[in-house]
Amino acid sequence: MSEPDPRQEPEAPAGSEPEIAPVPDVVETHPAGAEPVDPDPAPIDPGAGEPAGPPTPEEQVVAEDAADPSGAPVSAPPSVRPPHWRRVRTLTALTLVLALTTALFAYLWQSGPEVEVREVSTRVARNLVNFDYRTIDADVRAIRADATGAFLQQFEEALAGSVTLFRDAIVEAEGRSTGSVEWTTVGTLSDERAMAVVQVTQSVSNRQTPDPVTEPRTMRLSLVRTASGWKVDDISILGV
Repeated sequence: MSEPDPRQEPEAPAGSEPEIAPVPDVVETHPAGAEPVDPDPAPIDPGAGEPAGPPTPEEQVVAEDAADPSGAPVSAPPSVRPPHWRRVRTLTALTLVLALTTALFAYLWQSGPEVEVREVSTRVARNLVNFDYRTIDADVRAIRADATGAFLQQFEEALAGSVTLFRDAIVEAEGRSTGSVEWTTVGTLSDERAMAVVQVTQSVSNRQTPDPVTEPRTMRLSLVRTASGWKVDDISILGV
C-alpha cells in the first residue's frame, strides 16, 4: 500500500464545501506629500501653459475687420486679404499718379510759352548767321519776320535805310555766311517779356577772303509778346 504524497492537500470530507482563502485588501500607498498618479491621464497640449505672444499682422487685420461698430468682437469673415494687398494697391495708385504727372509736365513743356520763346530765339539766331548774296532778299525777309521794336530799328539802320543798298553791297562782295546753333536756353520768362541766350558758330567768306573765317558767337536776345506771337526786340553779342 503506497504512502500519500505529502505535497498534495488533504481531501475534504465528503459532503463539506471547500474553504476559500480570503483575498487581502489591496491598499495603494504613496510617499508622504506626493500626488496620486492618474492611471488614465489626458493628452497634454504642447502649447498649454505658455504665455501668448503679440498677434501677427494677419491676426490683427482679422480682429480689426471683425470688430463690431459698438466695440464688441464678432466672428471673423471666412476670407480676409493680407496686408500686403493693401500695400500693392497703394503703390499701384502712386505709380499711376506719377505717370500722369510726368505726362502733364511733358505736355506743358512741349506746348508752353517757354517752348515758343526758345523756338523764336533759335530761328532768329540761325537766320542772322546764314545768308548768301544769291538769296539775300529772302534772307532779309526771314529776319524781319521775327523782329520788332528796337531790334527792327537797329536792323533797318544796319541796312542803311535801304534793303537795296544792303543787297547790292552783299552781292558786290559776294558775301556768304553759314552757321549753326549750338544751344539755346531761356533765362527769364514772364507773361510779356523773356530773355534767351543762344550760342552759334559762324563762318564768313567773301570775294576778298574766299577762305571762311569761323568764330563762335554768343547772342543775348530780348523778346516781347505781341498779338502775333513772341518777337525779338533787342540783340547783343556777348564778349564783344
